[in-house]
Amino acid sequence: MNCPHCKAELSEGASFCYSCGFDLKKEKPAEMQRQKVDSKVEYGGYLAVGGWLTIIAGVIITIIICSQANTGFRGFDSRIFLTGVGVFISMIIYAWLYFGLHKAILKISRIEQALGIDK
Repeated sequence: MNCPHCKAELSEGASFCYSCGFDLKKEKPAEMQRQKVDSKVEYGGYLAVGGWLTIIAGVIITIIICSQANTGFRGFDSRIFLTGVGVFISMIIYAWLYFGLHKAILKISRIEQALGIDK
């Protein structure tokens, strides 16, 4: 064991330095430095996957609605209306995925940075 003040060699149970008189019992433990958390978040491919899933869900919803609809509209008008409904529903799904993933990824990123985990 060495003295943190003068680097003199000390015995293991020493309470002060015999060379400089430094009190080893009152030594403050090293303070941990807080790491700054970067607000930038790497999304990876999550948003792209969410976008594709939204498009696929919109197409499926539109097909289901168009095939089962018994509305007063006939022909092309009903298809335009129902396509709009499908797109609207798919945009709601996309917004839900986007904000849910954004919040989760931001939380994971902050935890990783606080723990010092590098990707």
